[in-house]
Amino acid sequence: MAQMQSLDERKKAQLKAWFASARRVKNEIKFELDVDDIFRESAEKSGSLGIDFVIARKSVTKVETGIRILSLAQSMENENGLGGVVWHCGRATCKLMSQLPELYKNNGYFQHDRKQRVLDLGCGTGLVGMTAFLRGADVTLTDYLPSLIDLTITNIQSNFEQAASIQTKLYKWGEDAQHLDPPFDFIFASDCLYDYKALPDLLTTLLAVSDATSVIYLTYKRRIDDRERPFFIQLQSFFDHVKFSPPDIVQPDWRGSGLFFCRLSGRRK
Repeated sequence: MAQMQSLDERKKAQLKAWFASARRVKNEIKFELDVDDIFRESAEKSGSLGIDFVIARKSVTKVETGIRILSLAQSMENENGLGGVVWHCGRATCKLMSQLPELYKNNGYFQHDRKQRVLDLGCGTGLVGMTAFLRGADVTLTDYLPSLIDLTITNIQSNFEQAASIQTKLYKWGEDAQHLDPPFDFIFASDCLYDYKALPDLLTTLLAVSDATSVIYLTYKRRIDDRERPFFIQLQSFFDHVKFSPPDIVQPDWRGSGLFFCRLSGRRK
């Protein structure tokens, strides 16, 4: 009996060490690839839309953020569609957020000496914005459907007893953004390039909510080069730096034909 108890304690210690290792800040992500590097070769055909439909059909999914596990309600009902579920880009953003350069130097958190403001564009379930909140930011989560904002609020309330520094606001890309109180220190947009018709409005919004000191992270699922490459080329006209993460930092089952972080900085006036 004593030997079995000792074995159980050993297993518990191993599990504790494993979870501690999984949550430890790993290597800093280097943003050294440019647009030509990403699109030099045509994307391979991929059957992956960027979402796991088995998980998407569940009413609740759990996501490890590196700090704690979030339990997220999902809903594809009514207008929500696929906006009401967790996508691979969102999971990747949460898993790797602590390794982004600005957070890496602060042990995985946003700047300590002052609250940094984060804007989540197209928040869906609220996953990315809530992860930024856990990592010390003041967060504004936005989406254009009231039903998606309601879903986000449900998830905030179910995961946090107090979340005074999380705001939710209705916002449609391309419209006036003054009620969001820009500029923001950081802007996140996770898998927001799938609808090419919305890209001009997305660009308008990125310029409206940023300034020369802002850093923008687009978590990008590569799908149709002829539609997506011109958008990134256009971004080079407005930002001094348009750089991408290496292709292998994202786990293969999420990657498909390519899943990258694109970092924008140095917004020109």
